[in-house]
Amino acid sequence: MAGSSTGTSQSDYRQSSASQPSESQAWKKAMEQASKPRTPAQIKAAGDISVKIGVLWLVGITCGILAIFGGVSFFLIPDQSKDMWVIFAPIITAGLTGTLAYLTGEKSGSSK
Repeated sequence: MAGSSTGTSQSDYRQSSASQPSESQAWKKAMEQASKPRTPAQIKAAGDISVKIGVLWLVGITCGILAIFGGVSFFLIPDQSKDMWVIFAPIITAGLTGTLAYLTGEKSGSSK
């Protein structure tokens, strides 16, 4: 009788464990629930991060395009590239400086 009761408990255990999610599925579900913003402050913070990433991409792509265009013109038309860099350099500098000011200004403004 003792042998038959162990066999039944093992088969019951296997059936019950098959209906429950695996450890990795449970971990994934817990992480998804933890990563969802729940309070208005968390939702606002998630939106702020999205805006900051968008600003970085926009400024980075714009400055990159201007720098590549200026670099190509430096080799193709070197006598006119000085005039192009007179236009491009302040735009690139203003974009980078403005982005840094925006990102650092957010930190000091949010602590108030």
